[in-house]
Amino acid sequence: MLGPARGCLRLIIILGAVIILGFLWFTKGDELRSLWHELAGDTPTETVPSQALADHAQAKLDDLQAGRVRSASFGAVELQSLLMYEYQGLLPAFVDSPHIELDASRIVVKGRMPIDRLPDVEGMRQAAAILPDTTDLAVTAQLLPLGSGRVALAIDDITVSRIPLPERLYGPALSRLGRRDEAGLPADAVAVPLPPGATNAYVRGDSLVLVGTSANPGS
Repeated sequence: MLGPARGCLRLIIILGAVIILGFLWFTKGDELRSLWHELAGDTPTETVPSQALADHAQAKLDDLQAGRVRSASFGAVELQSLLMYEYQGLLPAFVDSPHIELDASRIVVKGRMPIDRLPDVEGMRQAAAILPDTTDLAVTAQLLPLGSGRVALAIDDITVSRIPLPERLYGPALSRLGRRDEAGLPADAVAVPLPPGATNAYVRGDSLVLVGTSANPGS
């Protein structure tokens, strides 16, 4: 008697699992396919920026905007590819050879800039006198929520030619980079618009995660 009963119970469990998987595939198919591609290694594995990586990252942004996924993750090389091939005007034109790194919970943006773009304040003028006409710049920041489809890049550290700037110079330095005052924006932060379809962003490990509108309760 137990043999047929066990066989019937096994069949019920299998059918239930198939129904659940079918429901998940119907409702979350795009996210499951994306996860499968990542686990299967279908995601481009280039270690240098490229147009292919920019296209792949842009496809993630398109999925986020369309509501097909609840979030999207981007590695540093993908972000660098977007910056080079899709969003060249995101940074001021005088910042040359920009480079993006992700370090734990922080974003590091490096580049080269003309020395005359440094803040014209006491202390900085003396340092500028011994620097070359174009110098290395590195900005380390963390993301803070700002609302209205934007986040704030709050500055933790700025170095010019590997020389740390005093915190009192952060404001003038950000102004040279295009910062504008607005309500709720800390003095040591610059507002950054999020891509369409994204409501928040954070850095986790070596990835930047964009959260979509479909991840919000009640949406």
